[in-house]
Amino acid sequence: MSRTGKPARLAGRDTLRCMIDVEMPGADRYARIARRWFDAGFSVLAPGQRAALETGPKLPPEAIRRPMPCGPPGATWGFVSATRYFPKTIRAGRQTYTHKNSGRVWSARSWKWFLEQLADPPHDATLGTAHLDNAGYPDGPRIRMTAWWPRELPGWLRLAFSAAESDLADPGRQQAWLAFVRETVTDLNPAFGIIDYQYDFLYGNTAFEARSNGAAGVLLADQIPRSRERLRGYDWLTICSQEVAGRLGGAEALRGTGAFHEVAQLPAGGVWLLATADYRDFDEEALDRVFRALAPVLPPGKPSPADERDPGNGRDYRIVYQDAAEVR
Repeated sequence: MSRTGKPARLAGRDTLRCMIDVEMPGADRYARIARRWFDAGFSVLAPGQRAALETGPKLPPEAIRRPMPCGPPGATWGFVSATRYFPKTIRAGRQTYTHKNSGRVWSARSWKWFLEQLADPPHDATLGTAHLDNAGYPDGPRIRMTAWWPRELPGWLRLAFSAAESDLADPGRQQAWLAFVRETVTDLNPAFGIIDYQYDFLYGNTAFEARSNGAAGVLLADQIPRSRERLRGYDWLTICSQEVAGRLGGAEALRGTGAFHEVAQLPAGGVWLLATADYRDFDEEALDRVFRALAPVLPPGKPSPADERDPGNGRDYRIVYQDAAEVR
């Protein structure tokens, strides 16, 4: 999508995701944060689809439970779900769980039910939409939004969404995305945030974590709690924790690197780093500038290509394939 230089994009990938990690708040504050996340986010990310669901034909509610046409061909389809896990037994020294998942086809009634579910934090709350094909079946996801409270990490919350990269061909949509994310993190004191390609769905690692030998630990249970100690990834939009930004000299020092179009100190903590004013200008040169500015807080180690037999395939990940320790 880049308009200048070599594009910092991935062949065969067309979905972006946003991930924000922060310590899990109390239930009342969680409910306020999550309700705003879904309600405002739905209107920002898929305004046409939201309008279509609110005014379009009634969708068969049983389609959430069994394979069948989900509605008229060409219509918009949506669902909401809430999943909760409950400790079961300890087996071979490991805690096992049972779970309850409640999913409903989108309707005004199910949307109200979904927002009410957020009063008692579920481990996974999800909103999804899709376009129905000529047979009335979902033809791939249009957006996904989640508020994820990992059962393995009860002290943490991830707010995340995925949507089509093509949306950001419109500068107005870019600004809408950024304004929504900025408003979300303003009073959160986020530990980490990023807009990058959807490599590993909404519950996985960043590209840097996935490919870097220096990012100790493979599981998110090892990565997320270190968000205030080191940077876990970088891209067009990166949000550093206050602690990590402090190691780089704070917002003023980051502004002085010249690597970013916008550097902003967030009111409750954390630093907002936007690489280019226009997403379409985020090329390999811009990516390299971001990497070099943030290298001192990245774990050391040279990232490995996605396929060791074909190093060129490593470009499937939007990162710089250099050891951060060598540019400090």
